[in-house]
Amino acid sequence: MQDGAYAARPTVLAVDDEPAVREALRLVLEDYFDVVLAPDGRSALDLLRGHRVDVVLLDLLMPEMHGLDVLPQLLERDPSLAVVVLTAVVSIASVVRAMKLGAWNYIAKPWDNDELVELVRQAAMQRQGAPGVLLLGGDPARLAPLELALERHIPVATSFVGGRVAGRFPVKVVVLDSETHAADGEVDFVRKHFPSASVFVLTEEPYRLDLAVQAILRLAGTAGRMSAVPEHVTNAIAFMVAHYTDYLTVGDIARGVSLSDDRLAHVFKEATGYAVREYLMRFRMAIARRLLVESDAKLDAVASRVGFADASTLSKTFFDLTGVRPGEFRRSLQRRG
Repeated sequence: MQDGAYAARPTVLAVDDEPAVREALRLVLEDYFDVVLAPDGRSALDLLRGHRVDVVLLDLLMPEMHGLDVLPQLLERDPSLAVVVLTAVVSIASVVRAMKLGAWNYIAKPWDNDELVELVRQAAMQRQGAPGVLLLGGDPARLAPLELALERHIPVATSFVGGRVAGRFPVKVVVLDSETHAADGEVDFVRKHFPSASVFVLTEEPYRLDLAVQAILRLAGTAGRMSAVPEHVTNAIAFMVAHYTDYLTVGDIARGVSLSDDRLAHVFKEATGYAVREYLMRFRMAIARRLLVESDAKLDAVASRVGFADASTLSKTFFDLTGVRPGEFRRSLQRRG
């Protein structure tokens, strides 16, 4: 049996006014990170309101807002962001000013692809040292919606109570999942291993996702927030929790909550930030990661338990969303453990 916590794939925000540069950054980085793009500083600041970002690649020479004006506002929104400045002309004065304003590093255009990936990887590792939330519980399907909602705002890792937690960041809040009440032994475990962390106990069945996220983010001291989740979206997520092992289409989920496909697609994306199909894939991957960490089950067995036809389909989807193959993911946790 393997144990230990895992953290989500880092997210990189590339901010550049040139579409060709943004696309080039996406192509270089998307195999290793989740990549989001912004054409200017204002768009980047707006995007931070709804996404948790680990690393920002920030161009300096942009219209309307210069990168050096955007940088302090980014860090005001999230002081633990790792900001890497992109500059076509290496101006020592601009680089020095950027570093004084809080930039983590800089890279010149045109960049070397391998150098860029390694620089972003190092920046993401620093960001993963920022305080985060640890979800502890035995049922990965029950915790997966909370993980997907929280990881847009703060680093998140999951494990089971009593596991040997190989944390990748200082734990600010521990969420203890107990469907009725937290046993004394579970609370004692949390207090012993995370004496400085706040503890939030999930006791409702089912729990209100939006209220739980708001409470946890307040305990974590982050500016992130989640709007109220409409009943249809709550029901759609509950339907996925109950049926994720089955072959599901968007139409199946829509019919399960008595909505048209188009209506479900609209309200779901508005409430969660994800398309229904993408959410279902990420939901299944969250469960698959738990199974890979906490059991010795073969990949075919894991694929079957999370609703995939075979190990090959699971492996491809897992790589698309995490940047590593399931086997390498499991081996990396074994080496850390």
